[in-house]
Amino acid sequence: MGIVIIAQLFNLQIIQGDQFRESSQRRLFRDAEIKAPRGEIFDRNGVVLATNREAFNVEIMKTSVTPENLNAMILSLVKLLEKNGDKYHDNFPISINPIRLDLRDGDAVDSTGIHSFYEGFKIMNTKMSDVELFKSIRHFYNINDNVSTADARKIMAIRYEMGLQPLSPFDPVLIAVDVSKETIAEIEERHLDFPGVTISVEPIREYPNGLAGAHIIGYIGKINEKELKTYKNKNYDYNDVIGKSGVEKIFEEFLKGKDGIKKVQMDLNGRLTEEFDTSLSDSEKNTPQPGNNIYLTIDYKLQKVAEKSIEDTIKKISTGGFKDKFDDSQTGAVVAIDIKTGEILAMVSYPAYNPTVFVKGVTKKDWDNLMDKELTPLRNRAIQGVYSPGSTFKMVTAMAALEEGKITAGDRIVDEGVYKRYKDYQPKCWIWSSSHSTHGAVNVTKAIQVSCNYYFYEMGYRTGIDNINKYARMFGLGNETGVELPGESKGVLAGPEYKKSRGDKWYPGNTLQAAIGQSDYLFTPVQMANYIATLADGGIRNRPHISEKIVNWKGELINRKDINSLLSAKLGIDTKDEPEMLNLDDKYLKYVLMGMESVTGDAGGTAYGTFANFPIKVAGKTGTAQVREYNKNTGKKKSDNAWFVGFAPYDNPKIAVAVIIENGGHGAYTAPVAKDIFAEYFGLNKPQIPVDGNPADAIQQGTNQGDILNSKGFEEISEIR
Repeated sequence: MGIVIIAQLFNLQIIQGDQFRESSQRRLFRDAEIKAPRGEIFDRNGVVLATNREAFNVEIMKTSVTPENLNAMILSLVKLLEKNGDKYHDNFPISINPIRLDLRDGDAVDSTGIHSFYEGFKIMNTKMSDVELFKSIRHFYNINDNVSTADARKIMAIRYEMGLQPLSPFDPVLIAVDVSKETIAEIEERHLDFPGVTISVEPIREYPNGLAGAHIIGYIGKINEKELKTYKNKNYDYNDVIGKSGVEKIFEEFLKGKDGIKKVQMDLNGRLTEEFDTSLSDSEKNTPQPGNNIYLTIDYKLQKVAEKSIEDTIKKISTGGFKDKFDDSQTGAVVAIDIKTGEILAMVSYPAYNPTVFVKGVTKKDWDNLMDKELTPLRNRAIQGVYSPGSTFKMVTAMAALEEGKITAGDRIVDEGVYKRYKDYQPKCWIWSSSHSTHGAVNVTKAIQVSCNYYFYEMGYRTGIDNINKYARMFGLGNETGVELPGESKGVLAGPEYKKSRGDKWYPGNTLQAAIGQSDYLFTPVQMANYIATLADGGIRNRPHISEKIVNWKGELINRKDINSLLSAKLGIDTKDEPEMLNLDDKYLKYVLMGMESVTGDAGGTAYGTFANFPIKVAGKTGTAQVREYNKNTGKKKSDNAWFVGFAPYDNPKIAVAVIIENGGHGAYTAPVAKDIFAEYFGLNKPQIPVDGNPADAIQQGTNQGDILNSKGFEEISEIR
């Protein structure tokens, strides 16, 4: 017997000694990551838009405690966090009261149609009720029956988070970010009650300006399984955060830093007992390197002015501050662009959201608010919203007719009120519908000023839809601009091809509608702003962009070719920087731009009331585009969308602006937003006095020139100006 024991000891200590010592070392020592801070985001003047700060996080390691003890410990930890008002990661897609499964983005579905969520719990029956599913998962996690449903779900949330990553017992799982000092103190004091729970200090994202520029900057969140597969070869792990939208997403590879490494010693309960300085052994490997800093073209002050102005204007429209009241007006967008460079100076989508809510993890209440179906605050309307352009499109029709030789700048068309070229479709000019009068004989400049539909019906007939679309494409309408933001909409070019794709046919009357910016045309505000910038710059079209430069942690500029290469791959389009020359005839441009100037500068113009006493000469165009939707709750037809597009100064164009207010009623009501932006851009700090001293009356003076709705049906286009 003694010989057997001696032989076993010899085997353990001598033959397998190295193996057991190595195993012991793995249990007591490990390499821990030192998270590198993300690169910061600045405006063009160095104003900080996104930065980092140090925060205390709670992590759990998969120690060898029994499932029952683990569940009890988790519940105690969650209740401690809740007591101190700290959020914890909760991506468990089952809610209670009532019990309901709600799989979101990132919950993959494989080729057989079985959710990976079900597979994780070894459940093959995806048809079971949500209540049965909850019970099955409860059993899977060995949660006692005496634990309440609410508490069971809390345990499930943490166990689910721990189960998302295939880690060893001593790799941490991030549970809560930026917890309070009270939580830290109690965890340290009661460390025996929380085996495997550790506190780490890491940089977290901070957005110092709240909602300002939210849709541009974007937000971050914990990486999900789908994203991890995408970035599997780029040193990401389950505890990383990643850009989910905006600049944070598009420039993720540039913003992510390089994590460092430190060696730590732990006891068998997963508690950190000692930390070793490894910076001297291999400084490049062990020292974290911050991500690259990104400087945007955005002007923070101009951005704030634009945000406040559109919010105030929408509230004024919805409460009847501009005489006519459109109480369904709640949303809109603004884009301001540097005419000479294509740099976006301001981009607003209203309403916005605060990206800070995503830093610690979004609660169900937060998520429900963000998913509001009417307001959709996460949606960047400036690049994702598509709208009929209304009369703001008339400059495209005018340039097409002039360039193709269908009319000259001096030719006049007599407005007869009702356009009778076709027997089965005879649309009316807006002024005929409102007062049974006409504009008389008008040339292209006058037609733009008074927004004469009759004139542009005739231009549509003479020019044809193919030629109109040729110039729409030249101005970048109906196609992605290439702005460095995710999810940009392409828009729609009206015409036979689009009608055919919808199982419909194109009729001659559709061309008349298209000529005044109706029909199926749908464009984004960023497309519209760039179209106006191209007109103002004599037919030179730049690519709208928001990134000015990227600088690494050493202060070195990142090569622009490397940036564009990444952007082209991410956006799926060419992001070349060189401007495109449209080769438009200067004499034709001159007369079109004169018409735009008279919109704001002459008493007959639809935006004259807003810009009458403005010290900078502005060129613009209002548009009121018909909306064919109905409110789902009230059944009432939605008010028409309102546009203003323009640039300034007229004689030396520098900045172009496009404003859309959904359901804003009259195009003239949006002009004050552009005026506020121009005033800030040109340093005009003194308030401008409207024509009659009353802003509402002043704007209405322009409105009375034609912004009156036609309620007699779609064939009499309610859009007018």
